[in-house]
Amino acid sequence: MDYAYIEQLLERYFQADTTEQEERILQAFFRQDTLPAHLQQYAPLFRTLDRLGRQQLGEGFDRRLLQRAGLPLNDRPAPRVAPRPLTLFDRVRPYFRAAAAVAIVALLAGSVERAITRSPQPQAPLAVQKAAPAESIASEMETLRPMQPLQRTAAADSAAAPLPQ
Repeated sequence: MDYAYIEQLLERYFQADTTEQEERILQAFFRQDTLPAHLQQYAPLFRTLDRLGRQQLGEGFDRRLLQRAGLPLNDRPAPRVAPRPLTLFDRVRPYFRAAAAVAIVALLAGSVERAITRSPQPQAPLAVQKAAPAESIASEMETLRPMQPLQRTAAADSAAAPLPQ
C-alpha cells in the first residue's frame, strides 16, 4: 500500500502547515493496530495527542487548582466591561500629541540656532570710549529742566495729602 499522502501530511504537520481536518486524518491513521514499519515511530505521538484531546478537566478543576496554590477562591463571576466607543477626538488625539512634540522641538531648535548665530556686539572699554562734548550735555540738561518743577510739585502733593485709613 502507498502511504505517500500520510508522509506528506506528516511533513506538513511538523512544519505546522496542516489544517485541523488533516490532523484528525493523521490521528485516525495512527489509531490503527497495524502500521508500516517506517511510520511506527510516530504512533506514540499521535496516540498521546488523541488521548489528551479526549480528556476533560472537570467541573471543580479551577477550585481545586486555586486551593492547591493557596489562592483565595473567587465565587463571583468576572465583571463584564463594556467597550467604550471611540470618538473623533480619541482617534485624533495621537496626532495632536505628535504635533505638539514637533512644535516643541522646532521652538527649541530655533532658539538654539538663534543663540548660536547671534554674534555679540563688541564694546570698547570705558577708557577708550570718547567723552561726550560739554555742549551736548548742556542741551540735555535744558530739555530736562521744564520737567523738574512738575516732579517737585507732584512729590510735594503726595507728601502733603494724608493717607486714607
